[in-house]
Amino acid sequence: MLCVRGTTYRFGHIVPSSLRTALNRRKIWFSLKTGYQNEARKRASLLHTRI
Repeated sequence: MLCVRGTTYRFGHIVPSSLRTALNRRKIWFSLKTGYQNEARKRASLLHTRI
């Protein structure tokens, strides 16, 4: 999931239920370090495949 915070895009990924108690989170956010939507989509796609 892409989200804009200020002028920077972020990528959110849902944590699997088996790891939620260990990480104490339901979702992890990663900064894509760009303000351009097309570039953010490319980076999010690459990040999603790595996860």
